[in-house]
Amino acid sequence: MSCLHGPGLALLAEAAPSPAFLGNMVQGIVVLMGALATLLAIATYFATRREVEELKVRVKDLEDKMEGKIEKLDRRIIRLLAGQALIAGQMGVVLSRREVDALMKRLDAEEAGE
Repeated sequence: MSCLHGPGLALLAEAAPSPAFLGNMVQGIVVLMGALATLLAIATYFATRREVEELKVRVKDLEDKMEGKIEKLDRRIIRLLAGQALIAGQMGVVLSRREVDALMKRLDAEEAGE
């Protein structure tokens, strides 16, 4: 216990931070953490923005591909409908009006069933 008396105790007393110094340290740490949080938020914003731009490009590419495929399907459907119209026109010449009406009712029923 004798070693704590004298110069050792005086050195400890002088080395202890004052309450004002502790308050300033806490304020400095809070300001530093706020600045880091702000930088992190800004970085996150720009990263998200970049990802959104990349997603827009990918969606545009997919839309272009789908549009091309839809155009091909439209052309095929138009050809198919034109062929059906030719067949129906040729059959209509051979069939009576009653048979054509019965055929149309059956087709309507099939469409309604789908």
